Amino acid sequence: MSSPTLSRRALLRGAGAAVALPLLEAMTRGDAFAQAAPTRVVAFYFVHGAWPEAWTPAREGPAWPMTPCLEPLAGLRDDVTVVSGLDNDVALELQTAGGPHSLALGSLVTGVPVRAPGTVGGPSWDRVAARSLGADSRFRSLALVAEGAPRVSEGTSSSLLGNFSWDGPHRPVPPTRDPRALFDRFFGGDGGAAAQRRRSVLDHTRESLLRLQRGLGAADRRRVDEHLTSLRELERELFTPAPACAQPPAPAPGALPPPERARQLIALLALALRCDLTRVASFALGNGISEHVLSEAGSTERHHDQSHRPDEALFVRITRYQIGHLAALLRALADAREGEGRLLDRCVVLATSEVSEGWSHSPRDMPALLAGRGGGLRPGAHLRFQGDAFARLQLTALHAAGVRVDRFGVRGASALPGLL
Repeated sequence: MSSPTLSRRALLRGAGAAVALPLLEAMTRGDAFAQAAPTRVVAFYFVHGAWPEAWTPAREGPAWPMTPCLEPLAGLRDDVTVVSGLDNDVALELQTAGGPHSLALGSLVTGVPVRAPGTVGGPSWDRVAARSLGADSRFRSLALVAEGAPRVSEGTSSSLLGNFSWDGPHRPVPPTRDPRALFDRFFGGDGGAAAQRRRSVLDHTRESLLRLQRGLGAADRRRVDEHLTSLRELERELFTPAPACAQPPAPAPGALPPPERARQLIALLALALRCDLTRVASFALGNGISEHVLSEAGSTERHHDQSHRPDEALFVRITRYQIGHLAALLRALADAREGEGRLLDRCVVLATSEVSEGWSHSPRDMPALLAGRGGGLRPGAHLRFQGDAFARLQLTALHAAGVRVDRFGVRGASALPGLL
């Protein structure tokens, strides 16, 4: 008699704590393990563009030469497709007041021109994916931004600058910007439990874990052990206890600098995808106008201000630094096992920026790449197009994830060839 199938939503529980589990063989019944694994979708945004000649490979095809901006992806070349020659030309249809960054961002994420002050013209593509893929996970989607809330300046909209995810006009999906708050959403239950607990959430769930392990095979026990080890390390980092295990002080808003905030949010995002807490996420390294001084890349002024100065060497360092965060996410997904394969092989990751390059705010030849093999993507090449709509790439990514929509935005009426 076969052992009972474990629910895909099974949790370790105890004393008000709940810990999600990775996908296990015991969660399938008859279907092949790989077929049971869902496809995940991630929209990854770096900001203020890239230096075009240092981003775009000189040759097309699978033997594309590495470029200075993409060097952090050198070890992931076979998992990435660089897509060039696409235009976000709906950003040129400026039919409302607003700055070029806010209008470019609002049109990019939706494929629709920004026609009303302070809001977008349709749902963002991650939320289109979430409508189809998000129902079976705890969080329909996640929206994460690794910079504090934007300031309002003349000619801009804080709503357009600070939100990368929208359910539709006037309906932004407010992003989570604090890793500690995200950890509480995952494991704290009421959003404040993490600040109240004296012990690790894993200590609270010890009895539940022992009961679970008695019914698991060797491979599943190994997956659970690896998952809980990484979770304990992350928990220790986010909530370092004071002496004698006293309650640590609540973190001040914005206490973490954006680079550290980005690193921790990426670690939590990878965990959420691995545990099937969510199957869809948007992640942005900064706001549509970034106030952060990227000293870690050698800059001495705000990222937005620097992007208006065509200093090639500095621009390349900054873009390479941002792509380093993308590489960290992709490596985390590649290192996570799911069945006999890698979690990255079940993912569709689309990375881009709100403009092609910052000093002219051009929407032409947008920097973009796809990563993962979800839904039959064939990575490992540089594909060049000639002025096709960027929304066609977003539609292609949706189709790869199994989202059956006929179009995305106003120009995305057909998928791009060569990607699937």
